[in-house]
Amino acid sequence: VAQARTYLDAPGDQLEEGPVSSQPHIVHKPTLEDQLGLGERMVNKDKLDYKLMELYDAVQDQQAAHTDQGQDITKYAERLDWAAALVDDAIHMRDPKHRMDRASLRLYRTYHSKTARALVLVTVFTIMLLAYFEFPTLYPLPISASACIEGLCLAILAFDGLIQLRVYGSSYIVHENAWVLGRFAVVAANLVDLIWACTHGGSTQRYTRMLRCYYLVDYNDSTHDLCKQVIATFSNMAKFILGLLCYMFIMAIVAIVLFSNTTDQADYMTNLFTTFLSLIELFTTDNFPDIMFPAYRQTRWSALFFIVYLGLGLYLGFNFLIALVYANFKKAAIKEATHNHILRRSALLASFHMIDSDHSGQIDFEEWSELYKKVCPTASDVESRACFESVDKDQSGYIDLEEFFQLCDSFILAVEQRKIYFKPWFKSKLLKRLLHHVVFEVMMNLVILANGILVVHTILSASPVYSSHDQVLYAIYDGLFLGLFILEVALKNVVWGFARTWWLKVDIVLLSLSLLGKIVFQPFVFGPSTLAPLAVVRVGCVFSCLRLLRILTSSKGLRFVTKSAAKLAPTIVQFICIIFVVNYFFASVGTLAFYGKLVRDNPRLEGSDYAEMDFFQFAHFNDWTSSTLTIFHLMVVDDWAATMHAAMLAVASDWACMYHTISSILLLFEIIVPLLSLSSFWCTILLA
Repeated sequence: VAQARTYLDAPGDQLEEGPVSSQPHIVHKPTLEDQLGLGERMVNKDKLDYKLMELYDAVQDQQAAHTDQGQDITKYAERLDWAAALVDDAIHMRDPKHRMDRASLRLYRTYHSKTARALVLVTVFTIMLLAYFEFPTLYPLPISASACIEGLCLAILAFDGLIQLRVYGSSYIVHENAWVLGRFAVVAANLVDLIWACTHGGSTQRYTRMLRCYYLVDYNDSTHDLCKQVIATFSNMAKFILGLLCYMFIMAIVAIVLFSNTTDQADYMTNLFTTFLSLIELFTTDNFPDIMFPAYRQTRWSALFFIVYLGLGLYLGFNFLIALVYANFKKAAIKEATHNHILRRSALLASFHMIDSDHSGQIDFEEWSELYKKVCPTASDVESRACFESVDKDQSGYIDLEEFFQLCDSFILAVEQRKIYFKPWFKSKLLKRLLHHVVFEVMMNLVILANGILVVHTILSASPVYSSHDQVLYAIYDGLFLGLFILEVALKNVVWGFARTWWLKVDIVLLSLSLLGKIVFQPFVFGPSTLAPLAVVRVGCVFSCLRLLRILTSSKGLRFVTKSAAKLAPTIVQFICIIFVVNYFFASVGTLAFYGKLVRDNPRLEGSDYAEMDFFQFAHFNDWTSSTLTIFHLMVVDDWAATMHAAMLAVASDWACMYHTISSILLLFEIIVPLLSLSSFWCTILLA
């Protein structure tokens, strides 16, 4: 197997041409590769198919050599354990080039366990969110406490990297997975920064805080792939963005030619740098009247310039940018999916030869059954037999490599978590038809909306204290609504079986939380005092509002939309993490560059738009919480130019505009737009 793995790294043009094997027919629901149109595209390439056949021949020759010498590689039980590990690699699309000795394999499984990965994820977010309690902050922790927490997090992250080094080997880490080396470098930099902060009592800026973003990017292979896709998309868009900036620069020159010294404002379109910045602001649709009206007051024909500029740059160029983002990210996603497909097939290929004990190129039912039970411990003999016979068309009792691929694709790689269903307690076609009827669904939607109206009326009609009369009325009406919802969900669970569908589970969870809130907060409302504080009533109404979410599962159409959104959730979460990383990075840079600058007593800010709009309360970098809020303010691009010009005045440098311009443009046009376009892309795939 070690010798065969060298063929994985061989360039395709070094492989001799050979026969192309046929793609096995997948009878299960299509995988992501099939939905992207990759399956047919990849198997039609001689390079990939013959690459797999070369790997097949290499493993076969190696096993035959050991057999001729009468020396077995290892016991069959250990080989079966290795095969199961390789199938697990294929399931999770992990690189199968890890060590296979018993100790390394045990450590490998521990490393990829849910508990270990959850611990690392919690550690990553802990060290990143620790910035909210470090200098500068509104909620400071003692330096001893924050240093201990950060030191523990760094130790866990370093230990996680050492485990990867032990499991995959130093050669693999250096040549194929440099992410681990980057982690060690970031941990070392954070450790030096931590020691420096401790020696100064925690009252200094953390210069390597921005590097903590790397830990989230380096979490697993999925985040690696996503980062590569985003970087590839940005690199392919660089030429277009440069061309867009050149267009703005040329239009700035035209604006100076047309409008300089033609208005009452002495500084209107008289400087190339400020004019260029004004057109960038105009491109973000911020301060459009303020930029155009001085020229428009002199002559209405000046509006043609701004119409042409925004028509070509914003509406045409921006839409072209969205299309370019979509095309480039799809190309990068297909490239990563192709790479993952090769890794998956290679892992299955090695697994096949691990369980092929007689080296015949075929496996029988006993060998398949042992592997299947190893991978799916809850599987029965009947299920294993049914899976095997579904691909053994000639009923020979053996399957070859291609049939093994088909079998794994159908029943292992796309296997869903086995569910235990409860049988219906009461069978009634009339009751089931009634609960499924459209009139019943409409009526329950109206009841849910009426419950929401009751909550709104309760809050708006309450004074600073809640009278005893209102308490009784609200308790009665709220109890009626809750009882009606509990009766409805109880009938559905009786007819269809307890928590048989996902929407019944959602209903049970929502009603349980609402009932818990009523039990907990009702005694406070009807306490010894005849008046209940309005804050307590608000909290109780929040639990009542949870019932309103049931409208998302109350009808078939809404359940379809909710389920589709739930399928998109992993992709949306990934891109939210990208936004969080970019926000975190720019907040760190902004805190280092503008800490203590955007304050009221800075005489340079007197008379600025920033001071007149009183942005001192939230748009500044004097503490970490405000820094993140300021970055969000720049991302929204509403009055972001006021903050940019204030920063330029505060530090007495025009270069400050680069930070705000880059952060605003990057966050808005390079992150939000890809998020929306890619969400629609995945939605199209799922719904199709």
